[in-house]
Formats: sequence, structure tokens, C-alpha cells
Amino acid sequence: MEQCGDHRADFLSLCMAIGIDPGNFEIMLQQGFHNYIYPFLDYVAAKIDAASAGTSIEEVLETRMTDILTGELRKLTPQSSAALAEVAQEFATMSESTKWQNVGNSCRHILKEFVFELYAARNIAVPTEIQAGNFKELGKRLVKDADSRGTVAKLIDAIWDHSQVVTHRPLTTKDEALRVFVWTCLATSEIARAVGNSTRN
Repeated sequence: MEQCGDHRADFLSLCMAIGIDPGNFEIMLQQGFHNYIYPFLDYVAAKIDAASAGTSIEEVLETRMTDILTGELRKLTPQSSAALAEVAQEFATMSESTKWQNVGNSCRHILKEFVFELYAARNIAVPTEIQAGNFKELGKRLVKDADSRGTVAKLIDAIWDHSQVVTHRPLTTKDEALRVFVWTCLATSEIARAVGNSTRN
């Protein structure tokens, strides 16, 4: 089999060329399948199974979050993505004195920074009639051309309102803060996607 590849010859012709009895061809063919073909098919099947296993919910979420924090979104909005990565590090803290409500405040600051970065990255002029700190209206203006059903606008309202509630809740738990952080990451991704779609149209 190896010589077939080296000499670019079919198996039967090569056997006859080197003096192998054609009567033994079937035996050698089966041996070739056993030593080379079947192992390769097993290898291909294993790769397919591994790829299928990588589409679990956990794998999809991990891939999505990694892309937001270190992938394409970070290239587009590096400052806000780096700030999100810093907030992610806070969840390694197990101190009982940690004030998890601060995560909500951090997420709100990041959302405001993110929307300005996105305006700049897409070379879109910031509307002067909207206040600089008004994330909701600035965000909605960004996505309006691609958000015909208003779903991204609703997401913008929801993530801002919920992060605000967490910010003003002293008894916010780590799990609640983590959910706000994850939603903030996903919201920035959806807003960037919508803006990208509108600038390509």
C-alpha cells in the first residue's frame, strides 16, 4: 500500500510488477485493507464523533463567550472587551465581603463604553441630540436599520434595566451577578452583529 502511494500505481499492477503471484492478490488486498484502510476509516469516524461532541450546549456557550472576550468582538471593541475580561476575573474571588452588586455597575459602564467604541469602529457619527450617557437610545440608533422587528432594541432595554436593578440591590448574590455579566456579554455580541449587518447592506 505504501509503495502504491510512492509509485502512484494501482495495487494489482504493482504486485505483478514486483513478481507477486496473482493468486495471492486477494490475500494481500485483505491485508492491505486490514493494515491501512480500516484504521483510516476508524480515524475518520473518531474525528466525526469528536466534532459532534463539540456541539453540546456547554461547548457552544464556551465558544461564544471565548469569541466575545478574546475573538472577533475584542478586535472590534478592544477596550470594552478587555473590561469584560477583567470583570470575569472577579468571579474567581470567593471572599464573603465581595459586593456583587458592583458587577452590575461595571456592566453598565462597559455598555456605555462599548456603544461609543462601536460607533467609532463602524465609522458612524454619534448623534449629538442624544446624551452621551444614554446607552439605550445610542444603542437603538445604532441597530435601527437592521432591527426591523425591534428585538435587539428590546434586548438593549432589558440588559440596561436589569443591570441597573442589580446595581441598586445590596443583597445581590454571586449567581445573580454572573447572570448579568453573561447577558451583558451576549448583548454586546448581538448589538455588534446587528450593526455589522446594517453596515453591509
